[in-house]
Amino acid sequence: MEIPLFQWSQISKHPEWMPQINAWFNRFEYKFCWDSEHNTVVRRVWENHEATRLRDFWYEAQKKAKKSTRDRGLQGWNDVVVWRDFKLIYITKDIWPHYIEHVMFERFARRSRSGAGNWNRPIHGGVTTHTSGSILFAAHAKRMVRLI
Repeated sequence: MEIPLFQWSQISKHPEWMPQINAWFNRFEYKFCWDSEHNTVVRRVWENHEATRLRDFWYEAQKKAKKSTRDRGLQGWNDVVVWRDFKLIYITKDIWPHYIEHVMFERFARRSRSGAGNWNRPIHGGVTTHTSGSILFAAHAKRMVRLI
């Protein structure tokens, strides 16, 4: 597995990784049980969980590298160029430069900025307008009165 891949969407489709992914899922299957009719749903949920764990792993690696840089008092610790030299001991020397390249890639940076812009931000005097589908208590109370 010489090709460094950093996203589950890349890994799960790569033919060299399929035997390893199946082995991981088989180990999961050995420890837990469910009705066979739910196999596809369980596999999908398991892969979603693995994707989250992989993303979190790389996020933590990046966060720790930034922290090491900041703790040493270096200026611009949040810049990739500054923290790229602070590799964690459990990531091999040949993988880390590829990860840095991946992070510096324009599409990754654009998506990161886009995601940061989508956070639930306070507006109109500190009240957030995006409620993730929930409704205000007063609106719910009015609906309940109409139904009764």
